Amino acid sequence: MLSVDNYFKPRVETPKDENGKYNVGFDGNYVTYSFYRERIVKRNNNYKWHGCVHECITPSGNIVYTDICIEHHKIKQTDKDRNIAIYENKLKTSTLDARETYYYGRELYYHANYKKCIKVMKTFFAMNGYVENVIDAHIVVSMCYADLKQYDCALHELYKTFDYDLPRANVCCRIADVFATKGKYNIAIYWYTIATKCIENDKKGAFVENDCYGYYPYMQMCMCYYKLGDMENARLYNDMAGKIRSDDKVYLHNKQYFDKLQNK
Repeated sequence: MLSVDNYFKPRVETPKDENGKYNVGFDGNYVTYSFYRERIVKRNNNYKWHGCVHECITPSGNIVYTDICIEHHKIKQTDKDRNIAIYENKLKTSTLDARETYYYGRELYYHANYKKCIKVMKTFFAMNGYVENVIDAHIVVSMCYADLKQYDCALHELYKTFDYDLPRANVCCRIADVFATKGKYNIAIYWYTIATKCIENDKKGAFVENDCYGYYPYMQMCMCYYKLGDMENARLYNDMAGKIRSDDKVYLHNKQYFDKLQNK
């Protein structure tokens, strides 16, 4: 996998370990998925790379978070089975540590092996892993249950994330999605609204789904109000989504629909 690194401001010299934002998910010109990771570290600290996949260095001491963004784009198609094969080959001769178990579980989800993913993530929960990975693992398990149409179990996993931190926008959106799937649109609207009020704290090391803090819940509330027959609020939330993504095709399609409805 290749990457394109785009620096948006001149680098300033710093004697401290530096974390920069890593943008890895995109929808046109919009960044949809990002997280902070180590970028500049002091060599005399003798850091070591850890992991057989998604290798990382764990900085220590005084860590500086910069607004320098690096974009990661796929230049060509890669082997989708590469990572899971590495983990499963390692399991033939040894065990995975907590971080590797977590990422192995994610790979199982990507391969739609939902039942095995749930089993592996339950093993990970017993390993006292990094809290951000634990939160995300509950989200991944919830997605497995949702895909298996076990919606009550999906909700239960999402609620478990509240044991570790305040509600996060991506968690609230997924809770809302479950209720929307069940046709409980008023409850879904409640949780989408909570998502828009969540404060993003990306310096905790979490994977951040940027759309969940505004665009996505607004668009979903548009849909929910439409299903409830409330065209005024449906249009209102479509317009709010448009303020975030003015060139979005779904927003523009909805806007055209509401304009025609108003002119009848």
